[in-house]
Amino acid sequence: MGKLISILVTLVLGTLFLYTCEVPRSFPDTPEIEFKSLLIENGEDILGNKVKLVVLTVNVKDGDGDIGIQYSNGSYFQYSASSNDTANFIH
Repeated sequence: MGKLISILVTLVLGTLFLYTCEVPRSFPDTPEIEFKSLLIENGEDILGNKVKLVVLTVNVKDGDGDIGIQYSNGSYFQYSASSNDTANFIH
């Protein structure tokens, strides 16, 4: 009787495991970048300095994961920008 319960539990758990598996969705290779929101707030950093917090949220769908970068055309550059007290960008 114990072996029958063990087999039954294994079958039920196996069925549940297979049932919960999702088929991966496929997306086209052409990237889609969609604006979702922009949040700007005033705040303070840990030293008490006044700062602006900017949160930009976008949705990205890309089938091959390269977001349109073509590596055969050369390398790509990462760019990071920040500004000083007079709002001039520092490169």
